[in-house]
Amino acid sequence: MTTLLLAAEEPLVRWDWVSDHTDDITAALRQHVQLTVVAVTIGFAISLVLSLVAVRWRWTSEPLAGFCSVLYAIPSLALFGVLVSIPFFGLGFRTAEVALVSYTLLILLRNNVAGLDGVSPPVREAASGMGFERWRRVLRVDLPLASPSIIAGLRIATVTTVGLV
Repeated sequence: MTTLLLAAEEPLVRWDWVSDHTDDITAALRQHVQLTVVAVTIGFAISLVLSLVAVRWRWTSEPLAGFCSVLYAIPSLALFGVLVSIPFFGLGFRTAEVALVSYTLLILLRNNVAGLDGVSPPVREAASGMGFERWRRVLRVDLPLASPSIIAGLRIATVTTVGLV
C-alpha cells in the first residue's frame, strides 16, 4: 500500500529567497512591463493605420487580415528562433519587440475595423452634412464612436502580450 504525500516538504513560496532577491524581481518586472507596453503601443499604432486603410479601401481588408493572420499563426518560439538568426536582430530587445508586435496586429486590426464599421451611416452623413472633411470626421466622429471596440482589442492584445512576455 502506497501512502500519499499530502504536504510538500518544501513550502510553496520561500519568502526568505524573495526578500533576498527583491532587486532581481523588480528588474524583471520592469523589463516585463516595458516589453509589454512598447509592443502594444507600436502594435496599436501600426494596426490603427492598417485599419484606416482597410476601411477606406475595402479591397485591402482581406489581404491585410490574411497577412496579420499568418504572422499570428507562427509559433512564438519558431519566430524568435528565426529572428535571432538574422544578423540585424540578434538576441535582444529589438527581436522580442518585433515578435511581440506581430502578435498584436491581428487582434487590434480586427477590433479596430469592427469598431469603425460599427459607426452608423446616418451619423457619418450628419458629420459630412455639418461640413466635416473626411479626415476630421474620422478623428472627431468615427474613432470616438469606435472606441469601445478599440479598447476591447487593446485589452485582449495586452493580455496576450503579457502571456507571451
